[in-house]
Amino acid sequence: MKRLDDCPFLPRDQWDIYRGPDEMLYESRSYEYARQSPERAIAVSRWRGHAKEQSFESYLALYQNPQAPKPPSVVLGDDLYALLPEWPSRAFHRIDATPLTRCLEQLYPWHEQELRARRFDPDPLLSMSDYAIDRCLLRLRENWKRFTRWILHPGHIRETHLLSIDWWDSDANLARDFQLWLKKNRPPDCQPCVQQGAGAYERQWRSDLKALAAFRLWKKSNGNWFDCPPLFLNEADWRIAVKRAEDLIARTYPVAL
Repeated sequence: MKRLDDCPFLPRDQWDIYRGPDEMLYESRSYEYARQSPERAIAVSRWRGHAKEQSFESYLALYQNPQAPKPPSVVLGDDLYALLPEWPSRAFHRIDATPLTRCLEQLYPWHEQELRARRFDPDPLLSMSDYAIDRCLLRLRENWKRFTRWILHPGHIRETHLLSIDWWDSDANLARDFQLWLKKNRPPDCQPCVQQGAGAYERQWRSDLKALAAFRLWKKSNGNWFDCPPLFLNEADWRIAVKRAEDLIARTYPVAL
């Protein structure tokens, strides 16, 4: 891809942010949108102050300690940004690949197949105490009366169900029957998110990052897109991208200080 012109009024790290590898776009998108909020930077700095050292390993230990203060909320589904010492001063694609990969391996130590297998594990808090078990049984009975299903925490995004599995049956039959169970029990207003074509999510995330680049350039140039690197060829496309970034920024939620 042709290298874009430099920008005299905004450092390249602020706008040339959407060229990283596909496998890192999800983390990059969260990281860069998190950089938009000075309040979030202050909140993360305060949270990091509880760590023994200012390093990824110490931040990770703080993050994994259930007794420690919680980090600021996730941004667009991810909170890796809070653990990387380079945030918010350095652009995501400027972080060295080798230590970044090592950080990801420590944060997500399980193989992808094992993570997928754990998707259906119930909330571990359900088995922490006799009181919790009693409350679970009470909730199960109440929800059976309301929904005729053995269900905990009914909701439109995630639910915990009590299922009966015949282990003598084949994997193929169980998988087929589970698909039928899903058709019957999925909430009607919660439709599955289907990826349209190979790389659809990656294209979306890259477009989100390009929109953020346009937003930063647009604001810094007071809307004079002629003075900006040619991310888009006309003002209408610039405005669409800026609006897209503004909508995503609004979804990151304000941070309480």
